[in-house]
Amino acid sequence: MPATLTHLPTIRTRIVDTNARYIGVNVSDLMEKAGEGIAKHLVKKYGKRKSYALICGIGNNGGDGFAAARHLNELGVTGTVTVYLVGRHTQIKADAAANHWRKLQKYIGKHNPDKLTVKQDAFAKDIKKHSVFVECLVGTGINGKLNKRFRDVITRSTRLHGKMVAIDIPVPGYTWDLSISMMYPKTSDAISVDIGMPTDAELYVGPGEVQSLFKPNRISHKGQNGKLLILAGSEQFHGALVLSATAASKYAGLIYIYTDRANRHLIPDLETDLAEYIEVSDNNLEQYVENADAILVGPGWDENMVNKSVLDHLLKEYPDKKYVIDGGGLAMSDLELVKNSGNVIFTPHRGELPRLLKQSRKNQSQLQGTLRRFCAEYNCYVNLKGSTSLLFGKNLFTDQVDMRINRTGNQGMAKGGTGDMLAGITAAFATKNELWLSMLAGAFTTGIAGDIAESINGHMYSASDSVFQLQEAWQQIIDF
Repeated sequence: MPATLTHLPTIRTRIVDTNARYIGVNVSDLMEKAGEGIAKHLVKKYGKRKSYALICGIGNNGGDGFAAARHLNELGVTGTVTVYLVGRHTQIKADAAANHWRKLQKYIGKHNPDKLTVKQDAFAKDIKKHSVFVECLVGTGINGKLNKRFRDVITRSTRLHGKMVAIDIPVPGYTWDLSISMMYPKTSDAISVDIGMPTDAELYVGPGEVQSLFKPNRISHKGQNGKLLILAGSEQFHGALVLSATAASKYAGLIYIYTDRANRHLIPDLETDLAEYIEVSDNNLEQYVENADAILVGPGWDENMVNKSVLDHLLKEYPDKKYVIDGGGLAMSDLELVKNSGNVIFTPHRGELPRLLKQSRKNQSQLQGTLRRFCAEYNCYVNLKGSTSLLFGKNLFTDQVDMRINRTGNQGMAKGGTGDMLAGITAAFATKNELWLSMLAGAFTTGIAGDIAESINGHMYSASDSVFQLQEAWQQIIDF
């Protein structure tokens, strides 16, 4: 997903659909309810005597159209109902859509309805005049411009001067008289259909968030794939720097490292663990701050006046930068400066939380409300790490402060360094993505890496073992 995020309804729908599959929701059942809802709204708006054309693609949006055709017939439409499949039925790859194609064929074979017909492998020339044209071509599968065949079909339908209906996410260039969306409005004037999507599909983080992240172009260079500045490590906790930087290097194109003076004699040792970095000194820190797409502050960082002054300076002078603040940076953060930035993810565990909130330890029953209010007041994001992580902040898709839950990971991750790994991968994602998605995807990916490490070693593994499973975790999630 590009950092500009131009198609939020499409991205949100893809995420929810993917996460629904991940938690075991039967997508075919959702499609059945979608088809029923579409048919009812069509009949309510245009009546039973009209002729309906359902122009269907080979993806799940087409599956909604196949289901709607059956339900139109069941509702007693006396005009014709014609399904135009723009493609061959053998090209239908989505399981749910293929299932509804078979159900449509079986329905026609069993009931032999005179008014319900199907035209396979349809081109523009095959589209006849109808009272109502229902566009079910692409949905969330749209990626850039329509191909010529789809454009020609849309142009042909428009010239026949029937009523135009868009289903879920309209294709580019389509002008509709009625917009019908699944779950929530995808256009400002849309009617929504409740398809029975469980709330868990949006409550729990899943592979959908990771699949929506930016992916490098094949001809891109390293400077285009995310530049991350890391301020971390101390003489006592130099391992935190190594773990966070190693995790980040799996995704970000360039890693810049700034560490305490007392820790700099260890920089040569870092090369043994991580060669892909650029060392930053006091003299050129500003240069790399300006160049960075995101900044990670705090893993293994000493809490002292020098480091606090550096963090304060960054938040004050570079409020537009995206920040992930962890470890030593949590207690040193000036929350008024954080509020002015609006671009900060905090990654505390429960023991660190009171120092971040600048309050005494809160009762667990009050925790959710406290963190919602904290994120609203200071315009920030919080990943409260734990066996089940709670993630708070302004939801990219609703613009409201929300809470999500991440359930990946296992007890083997309750070891030093796991939080540094999480901070590194979250900050790396933030170099090319919005903070809300970066936080959710970072938590899910880190947990999956830990689950892979556990499958190999049982609970006897270290944070370093998890870091080196990040590539496998990424691939498993992308391939889901």
